[in-house]
Amino acid sequence: EFGYFSEYGVSADSVHLIPNGIEPESYTYHDDEQIRDQFGLKRYPFLLFVGRLNLIKGPDLLLDAFAAVAEMFPEYQLVFAGTDDGMAKQLRKMVDTHRLNDRVHFLGYVGGEQKSALYHAAELLVIPSRLEAMSIVVLEAAMVGTPVLMTNRCGLDEMTGEIGGVSVPPTIDGLTAGLRQLLSDRDGLVVRGQTLRRFVKDNYTWEVVIQQYLNLFKQL
Repeated sequence: EFGYFSEYGVSADSVHLIPNGIEPESYTYHDDEQIRDQFGLKRYPFLLFVGRLNLIKGPDLLLDAFAAVAEMFPEYQLVFAGTDDGMAKQLRKMVDTHRLNDRVHFLGYVGGEQKSALYHAAELLVIPSRLEAMSIVVLEAAMVGTPVLMTNRCGLDEMTGEIGGVSVPPTIDGLTAGLRQLLSDRDGLVVRGQTLRRFVKDNYTWEVVIQQYLNLFKQL
């Protein structure tokens, strides 16, 4: 968003960037067996999408990418957790076209303990957004040690590379390549999740973020 400020004559060094934070205690609940039974996920590993079913969130990109790797990773399921915001009908038609009805699940809205349990149970969180100021669900999943594949439009590039997250272009090809890379190394997924958890705990809890506000107030 720095580019938008510059259009109004505000220089980048005049902008103080303070991220949103999360509360770790909100994501401690987990009951893998119960959440799988509740949503009919059985014991298959699954990829998790959390967000509105809206074009800007890119669920269609993820669905096409999943279809592209479905034969390579036949044990995996895909779970969409989020309210319909104009795309549910289109996505269900895409599922029919790809013949993935037994492997793609639409849960609708989830929150609280349900969302926490899904983060814990998921093999990988995928954020295929076409544009995102800052993806809070990336922080939420990372807080419980779930690895993340996201597009380079999520505002969290600092969580990629050595930190453990993987960032790709917001395209079908980009997401397909990311899925192939990550799902081919399941042991590596665990390591990535643990590294991400440490990073989020050190940098994105409210305790840490509030200190940045206090420091700014002192400077002012």
